[in-house]
Amino acid sequence: VEPALELTKVVPGEALLCEPIPVEFVVTNTGTGATENVQIVDTLPAGLQTADGKDKIVLDAGTLAAGESRRFSVKLRATKTGVYVNKAVASSATGLRAESQATLTNVRQPILAVTKSGPTRQYLGRSVAYEITVLNKGDGPAQNTIVEDIIPPGVVSIEATTGAQFSTSKLVWELGTLEPNMSKTVRVSYTPTKDGDVVATASASAYCAE
Repeated sequence: VEPALELTKVVPGEALLCEPIPVEFVVTNTGTGATENVQIVDTLPAGLQTADGKDKIVLDAGTLAAGESRRFSVKLRATKTGVYVNKAVASSATGLRAESQATLTNVRQPILAVTKSGPTRQYLGRSVAYEITVLNKGDGPAQNTIVEDIIPPGVVSIEATTGAQFSTSKLVWELGTLEPNMSKTVRVSYTPTKDGDVVATASASAYCAE
């Protein structure tokens, strides 16, 4: 008899930094006769870890009969963005050895920047208009991007660009997905009812973005 090992490893080509990265291993005895104490070892590159913080995956497949396969699923997490390339090795007690093809995963992250611009002075009784721009300056898509603008107290005649939703004391825009280096601008205006400082604050958020 002549047992032989074959190992395949499947990972996603892209992932976001906040997401777990699923990895699947399949080890197969493609020869004749059983082979014992089959083990899969995957030494992870720097920046990639198992869910419990280890830098190596070790999986025991036990004894594989001729033609038998074992499948394993593992979730990894990245501690930083970057491209991760590596391969896994399967071995047995009798010295059999098989390597998987090298796999590549590009881990990215959206990074949002938001600016709000408007006049620093205005006459009482006239409206004050602002532009709010959100930019994705990261390398990953900013999914479910939302802009929120806090409405200051003591203002009337609130107007905003299409799509704005009123929610208690703020305006909310749902902007969808911003690809890297993509920006969107919304506008809002209101009329103060008394003199003094009007403090206007806006914020932006998206899936997997700070």
